[in-house]
Amino acid sequence: MIVSRTIPPTIVPLTADNLQKFGIAPLPPEMKVLPSGLSVVGPVFVVVSLAALVLQSFLELRIQTREAKRAAFRAGAMRKDFDLLNKKESILAYMDDLHRLIKQNLDEMKEKIAQGQDRKKLR
Repeated sequence: MIVSRTIPPTIVPLTADNLQKFGIAPLPPEMKVLPSGLSVVGPVFVVVSLAALVLQSFLELRIQTREAKRAAFRAGAMRKDFDLLNKKESILAYMDDLHRLIKQNLDEMKEKIAQGQDRKKLR
């Protein structure tokens, strides 16, 4: 069985010649002119977002400082050498405590040496 494709006379194929005969032509897309104010949207967004970041960091710093003061007050550790932001003692206080500890251990070792104890027990 052979199938033939015949086009009925009422249907016109879509070719460039036939479209021109009927006056059908593709129209180029129309370009619209946007308002000049839209060119400001990008820079304004960048400036506003940077301002929001600065404000956020400022507020977080204030909140951290307030929380550190409350924690230090509750612990009774309101001293001048207390670092409020890091919640630990300052380097000078740490070095002072370390010096006392080393001196105390050195004094104990000198006493044990004076008593004549074995060197292995000193450790």
